[in-house]
Amino acid sequence: KIGQRVLALAPDGGDAWVPGRVLSQRVQRGARQFKISLDGYDSEDDQWMDDDSPEVKEALPDPPILLAPV
Repeated sequence: KIGQRVLALAPDGGDAWVPGRVLSQRVQRGARQFKISLDGYDSEDDQWMDDDSPEVKEALPDPPILLAPV
């Protein structure tokens, strides 16, 4: 889904998971793909990835922020 937060493997070949988001989607040769933009990386590093790629996964939602009573 466009705008969804994800985690993807760093494009520099490391094994670190980097947060990012889905920019766009398309169907290429019968496979659904998502364009992923990673936080802290230039747009040149944005990648099209198959929806079943093991290199990208859905990010867990941020936990709620609990405010202390005043």
